[in-house]
Amino acid sequence: MGIDTEMFLIEWFYTMFGRAFTLPIVLRLWDLFVYHGEVVFYRVALAIFELSQEHLKGKGYETCISSIKGFSQFIKEQKILEAVVQSKLTAEKLHVVLNRVGSCTKALNDDN
Repeated sequence: MGIDTEMFLIEWFYTMFGRAFTLPIVLRLWDLFVYHGEVVFYRVALAIFELSQEHLKGKGYETCISSIKGFSQFIKEQKILEAVVQSKLTAEKLHVVLNRVGSCTKALNDDN
């Protein structure tokens, strides 16, 4: 679809999802963050994208952007929280992926 995830991730991560959810869910996510670390925020973002797939199929770029920004209109917060808790993404797996991305980015920058 060509959607740049930074359009969402930066705001979500900077606000620790404070603007994206109701206060009770935000507090629960923050509890999970304190216990599990930064991997929780990646789990939340992945859950939002995963649970949005059906809703976004066949939609245009602009519709996808507005839908992801307004995901709470078609995804219940509790469903996202359940997906976060059940996620198999661990901090170790996340760091492996982030290190690979960092290595690729460095290689691309070195080539230029």
